Amino acid sequence: MTLGGILYTAVPFNGWYASTEVLRDLTDESRYNMLVPVAKVLGMETDTKPGDAPLWIDDCMAILSKAVFHSFKTSKIAMIDHHNLINMFWEWYHDELKSRRYCPVNWKWVIPPMSSSTSPAYLGLNKTQEFTLKPAYIVGKGFLSLEERHFGIRDRTKAIDDLIRTMYLALLFKRMISRYRIRKQPILIIYASVTGNSASYAYDLGAILSSSCNVNFFDACGVNASKDGKVLSLIESSTLTIFVSSTQGNGELPSLARKFFSFLFYDNGHVLAGKQVAVLGQF
Repeated sequence: MTLGGILYTAVPFNGWYASTEVLRDLTDESRYNMLVPVAKVLGMETDTKPGDAPLWIDDCMAILSKAVFHSFKTSKIAMIDHHNLINMFWEWYHDELKSRRYCPVNWKWVIPPMSSSTSPAYLGLNKTQEFTLKPAYIVGKGFLSLEERHFGIRDRTKAIDDLIRTMYLALLFKRMISRYRIRKQPILIIYASVTGNSASYAYDLGAILSSSCNVNFFDACGVNASKDGKVLSLIESSTLTIFVSSTQGNGELPSLARKFFSFLFYDNGHVLAGKQVAVLGQF
């Protein structure tokens, strides 16, 4: 049972029998399968000739239905018949439609197995839809049991060996990728952009280089760019530093990036000593 997002694997269940349910317990082939023995006790001819209708089944079912209902009644145990039951449900179904506007129904469980066409519910419910309302009892088998039922019990030794071999290959491939990434050259792209064009060019350049290099980005126009000491360690660890900047006025740097470049070139100019540097300017 699923209730409030929690799946309970064992819960109490109660219900009530109709006389036809007991009748099915006695006569269904998958249950007690007593239809033929009872018919023979009643003196009915169960071996019908080709072309003859086995109407003895209807007679036997009707007599058994009366016997079941009579036995409960004489024992003073409440038992409802299928006619009253479907009439009660049919009335309740219309009340639900008035109050809730909908009522999910599983037709095969609601319609009685005997004399079903005598009730207006037989045709009145033939187009109803069933959908799950929660809280609800949900019963289902796992996919492995369904697979076994369809294909039978199979030897899974080869499949397990293939799975283990695939896992080892995946781990080996992951290790090779990790080693390859470690060997990639680290590159730092520092961009200064006012309208966003230079930032776009910087990321386009990084996308091209990322296939063979580890690319890091730094925004020189950031609010705390001139106070961020992280950029110094990024430059130190990078084999190439690329500056991508827009210009304003007479080819000057963007005003928002001037503090950062002053901090970088004048206060910490030694960081770039001996480093490979490239400059891309947007005019």
